[in-house]
Amino acid sequence: MLRADIKIEQEVAAAYDRAAKETEDPDLKKLLLRIRDHEIYHIKVFSDLLKEEGQ
Repeated sequence: MLRADIKIEQEVAAAYDRAAKETEDPDLKKLLLRIRDHEIYHIKVFSDLLKEEGQ
């Protein structure tokens, strides 16, 4: 389950990153990058949990 969550978070983070690069609105870009950063944080949390489980 954690591996699946990590994969989804990676895909979502990449999508937010692409969207941020495509927009010219600075406020929207800032929001999209902030959300992307949260997704990247989730990847780290899930990866750490996976390591704790010895996987």
